[in-house]
Amino acid sequence: MPVFMEHQDSLESGNGLPFIGLSDNNCDVGDINTSLPEKFLLDEADSYFDDIISCLTVSRMVSDSVIKGIVNAIEMEAAERVASKEAEILALNKRLQLYGSVVTKEDQLEASTKMVEPKKAKLSFNQHSLGERPEVSYIAHISESELKAQDYLKKLKGGIKDIRDTHLLSEGKDKDFCRVIDQKLIVIDGFADALQKVLALMHQQLGDTCLSLKNLISEQEWQQNFQIEINLIVLQNLIMEHQHDFEAKVTKQQILADTFTKNWQNTVDHLSTMRQELDDISSSLLSSEPGQALSDLAKMASQLKQLSKDEQITYDKTQTAEMKRQHESVLLKTIDEVFSLGRDYHKVKKDNKLLRKKIVGFISTLDNILLENEKSSIVQAHQNMLHILYQRIDLLLFENKQLKIFLTDKAKEVGSAVSKIPNGLNQSTHRPHDDDSFVHRKEFKMYLEDLESESIIRDKIHETILRELIGELTLEMEYLDLGYKIEHDLCITLCAEYIKDAISSINPFIEKHCKERDSLAAVVAEREKALSLEMEGNKQLKQEKEMLLKFIEEKSKLLSETEVKLTAQKDLHDKVNSLIKKTCWYKQGFERKSSDLQKAETEVDLLGDEVDVLVRLLEKIYMALEHYSPVLQHYPGVRDVTFQIVSFFKYDIF
Repeated sequence: MPVFMEHQDSLESGNGLPFIGLSDNNCDVGDINTSLPEKFLLDEADSYFDDIISCLTVSRMVSDSVIKGIVNAIEMEAAERVASKEAEILALNKRLQLYGSVVTKEDQLEASTKMVEPKKAKLSFNQHSLGERPEVSYIAHISESELKAQDYLKKLKGGIKDIRDTHLLSEGKDKDFCRVIDQKLIVIDGFADALQKVLALMHQQLGDTCLSLKNLISEQEWQQNFQIEINLIVLQNLIMEHQHDFEAKVTKQQILADTFTKNWQNTVDHLSTMRQELDDISSSLLSSEPGQALSDLAKMASQLKQLSKDEQITYDKTQTAEMKRQHESVLLKTIDEVFSLGRDYHKVKKDNKLLRKKIVGFISTLDNILLENEKSSIVQAHQNMLHILYQRIDLLLFENKQLKIFLTDKAKEVGSAVSKIPNGLNQSTHRPHDDDSFVHRKEFKMYLEDLESESIIRDKIHETILRELIGELTLEMEYLDLGYKIEHDLCITLCAEYIKDAISSINPFIEKHCKERDSLAAVVAEREKALSLEMEGNKQLKQEKEMLLKFIEEKSKLLSETEVKLTAQKDLHDKVNSLIKKTCWYKQGFERKSSDLQKAETEVDLLGDEVDVLVRLLEKIYMALEHYSPVLQHYPGVRDVTFQIVSFFKYDIF
């Protein structure tokens, strides 16, 4: 349009007399002073072609940089998405390692059950050592004390005999003293015999008490062994039940982990397909590079430099005529393409409305499925299992209380039996006795007290062991319950974060495409306006050309009449020269206009290519949605694709 305005100014300065065809009709007049316009035209043509080449190189560099920037941005987004997904894969691998640690805990529990058996053997050995060795030592001590007492009695009797023998030797000296000594010796013999009888009776009583104690101790040991066996059986049953329950939980968790890994593999495959599609898009964008226009222009410039001035003028005339025809044909084609694209655009809008309705229904069905999955049957089964285990623990505690009551009754019976034994010993101790028998009786009492304390300590040890085992089992069950709840919450949070990250990573890509689409639509509208203006300008140029042709015909008639008067009409000659210059300038303006039209045609072609690329991309997306529609019903993990499409249509990408 600025060139057209310049030519209008030139026409106005020439008093409305644009002779465009004067050089062709009147060559004799133009040959007088043609050197100046030809030089001016050639210089302007060279400078103009140089400007065109520089503009094309700049436009090519700009388009290449823009395309490379778009491709780099797409690659960066894809790399960021892949890095985020790899980080999620590492987190899932850590979770699988946690599942492996749970399996190792099961092995440790089996090892702890194996370690219980040597502890049981140690307890039985200690009970045996505490129950049998004091009894044997006590019986041996009684026998030793009896032998010592008999030795002392023998020594006493031997001493009495020695005293009597010495007394018989000394009877003649002092008779009164001898009588007194005889009486005392008789009394001492009587005491010795009585002491021997008392020792025999005490030995019998102690033997009876030892037998009764043996029976009591044997009964107590039998009860303790029976209690230990019962406790061991109860513990074994409890440990086996917990082991089976733990194995069942571990198998269920392994099944859940396998399903989770399968779903994750499916999501990874889907992401790989998306990355391949992005690579295809980037390759398609890189493939469209305008590179032929520069080579053609370089060839044309080299050919024009080789031609002479007259040949260049004729070549310019022929090229202008061909360019006019080509421009008109290209304008018609572009107009038809623009209208066809408008019709296709309206059709795509109608199809997109239907797709939006279908996608909204599909999203509602997916939400219902997710709400149903939240009320999963796995949690209910886990709660039922825990309720059953708590009931079993209550039953075991009730049985333990009954066993404690039974043991307290038996302990009372043993205490009553032990209380009877010292009463019999006290009745026998009213008689005169020696210091050794008193010491033995005290030791026997201490021994009985030790037995009672040992039995009490054993009972307390068994109670503490049972309490610790039950506490450990309850803690393990609570730990498993908490671990399962934590893992369930982690799975839910990870899935939600994964969906949010996928949506957030796809939204900027969709927004970019929406902005590009809006910019392309604006460019297309501007080009349509420019084309309409160019068409109006061409119509005006045609009308002006017709007027100029008519005017030139009239002037040619006048010139034919005034050829004789040329010598006297120098002013007219000067005017003719000025008109010739104006016609040259007008030709130059026309050529610039035609070059501008060629630029517009190339830009329209580039825009058409970009529109074709976008249409192909939309067709790929539509075919992908139709292909994966039956799979979406079985894999809720593909929800991110649906959200992509929904957000895509929300921003009116079409």
